[in-house]
Amino acid sequence: MPGSTGASPIHGRVALSSSDWDRAPQPVTDLRFDIQPSPYRRTQTFTVYRPADLRKLMDALAQASPQSWLEVRSHRGALLRLEPGSRVPFAEVLSFLGG
Repeated sequence: MPGSTGASPIHGRVALSSSDWDRAPQPVTDLRFDIQPSPYRRTQTFTVYRPADLRKLMDALAQASPQSWLEVRSHRGALLRLEPGSRVPFAEVLSFLGG
């Protein structure tokens, strides 16, 4: 409706209200994980997170139980699965996402 203001119909993690649409682009990544213990709740479907969250999840994964895992999906649809024994540097994961 012309002249109306209000929240955007977009829903989900990191959804933006219409008043934020003119902001600069921010990088995001698709993640799915089950890391115990962690302050993040397990996700069964891929959900959009910021790179800072990815870094925190990778840090938590290093100390997590052996059954824990973290999957990262690139914009090309390629998957990278990390487990507690994985010693993949954060920079290498960023390269996977951008390459």
